[in-house]
Order: sequence, then structure tokens, then C-alpha cells
Amino acid sequence: MPYVFDGRKYAVEKEEILKNKVIALKQKGIIPKLVSIIVGSDPGSVLYQNLKKKAAERVGAEMNIIRLGSDLKTKEIQEIIGSLNRDTSVHGIMIQMPLPDTFTKENREEIVNLIERSKDVDGLRKDSPYLHPTSKAVLEVLDYALDIVRPPCKERTCKGCVVGATGMVGGPLTKELRIMNNELRDEGAEGCRSGELTRLRNLQFEILEADSKTSNLSQLTGSADVVISCCGVPGIIKEDMVKEGAVLIDVGAPVGDIDKKSYEKASFVSPVPGGIGPVTIGCLLENLTKPLT
Repeated sequence: MPYVFDGRKYAVEKEEILKNKVIALKQKGIIPKLVSIIVGSDPGSVLYQNLKKKAAERVGAEMNIIRLGSDLKTKEIQEIIGSLNRDTSVHGIMIQMPLPDTFTKENREEIVNLIERSKDVDGLRKDSPYLHPTSKAVLEVLDYALDIVRPPCKERTCKGCVVGATGMVGGPLTKELRIMNNELRDEGAEGCRSGELTRLRNLQFEILEADSKTSNLSQLTGSADVVISCCGVPGIIKEDMVKEGAVLIDVGAPVGDIDKKSYEKASFVSPVPGGIGPVTIGCLLENLTKPLT
């Protein structure tokens, strides 16, 4: 039977550390404040916003939610972000994704890049000093997995397949893994954005990139010691697509990408729900508090 990662328990431990940081900040007169902008009424986005707000309150931080109609013009959002950029009491600004279909990819990038670089705690700007919280959570969980189990790696080299490697989560994640492998220079980040990750840094990763339409997807995942799926296609990773003893990290939402029958072959599983999701919120709050301490 695989080790099944409990993201909720891990997140509780992370919150305890954050609580102490916030107490210390408040003694200096600093109250960490995050403002999240949600456009439209996507049920998943509303739920996730509320979970973030509750977590922020548990650690003693402030989180305000600005709800806007889906018919809002880009210019109006620009004005709101500009005001928040100038507000010195606001330490983090984020736009809840996805935006409504009326917004193009160009609109999204334009809006994200309006956020002050130092306040981009969601790590969506290309030059953000912060790693995207979900990508950061995946790396933390992978590092944790390496302490619990031994993947079927050859010596100190592991094959890791990221399915969805060009997406909002997979893109930053793949880039960070390549930075850790010294394949890329860390542009824009102030130091290592992914933290310590001692066990992960002791390995060399051969990174395989794929998406849901990759023709030889089963061959790539089947050869990988670690499979991270974040392509958003429910059940795309089947039992016959993973090797015995592999580490499986599912980042599908709201339904997992990895078929549950695959778990039987794995040594470690981070499932959906209850895996990466709770850790992601903790990583977001870490990004919020880090520059203040």
C-alpha cells in the first residue's frame, strides 16, 4: 500500500509556524494584509477564496475580497489594482483565476502585470519574486515524499514527468525544477523562491514535459519515477501508465488527473482532494509574510 499524503495535516503544521510569525509582526505594528480580486461568480473560485480567507484569519492575517461582475472592463480593474498598489497597508494582491471567458489571454497578462512586483504573492508575473503557491506546494510535497519513501530512481538521478508542463502550475514548476538542476538561471527571483528542499536538491532530475495531447504520454509517465499531473483532465493517468513504486502527485482540480487504481502501484500518493490544495493556501500565506519578517 502506498503512503497517502495528508495535505490538511501538513497545512495545520504550516499554519502554526505562520501564526508565530504573524504574532511577531504584530508586535512590530505590522498586520499582514492580502487583497484578492474575484471577477464573476465561478463556484470553484468563490469556494477557494473563502478557504483562503479562513486560513488567513486562523494565522492572524487580514484578507479582503473584492467581488466584481463578469461584465467589468479591464480599465476598471486597472484602477482598482493601481489603488491597491499605492496602499501601503496592503502587502499582497492577487487575481483569482480563472477569469471569465470574456477576458483574453492578453487581458489576463496585462492585468497580472499591473500588480506591483513586490505584492504579487500569487507569483503570476514572469518577474515575480515569489513562486506560484501551487508550484511551491508541489515541490514541498515532493521533498516530503523523498523523506518517506525511496522512488525507483537510479542512484541520485530521478526521472520526473510533469503532465501539463506549460500550464499555470506546470510552467513555473518545471522552470523551478530546471533551476534546481542548474539548467536555467533564476531570473527575477530574490534568492531561491522554493525554499530549502534539502532532499530534493540532493537529486538530479531528468525532467520530462508533457500535456494531455502528447502522443507518447503513457511512455513518458511509465518511465518516470515521479509523475506530477496538473493538466486538469480527470483520470487521464491510468494504472498501466505508471511504474511500480512511483511517486504520484495529483494537482487536478476539482477532480484528480490520476485514476485511483494507479495508487496501488505507487509508493507515495498526494491525492485529490486533500493533498496539494491545503498546502497551496499555506504557501500563499508564506509568500505574504516572508518579506515582512
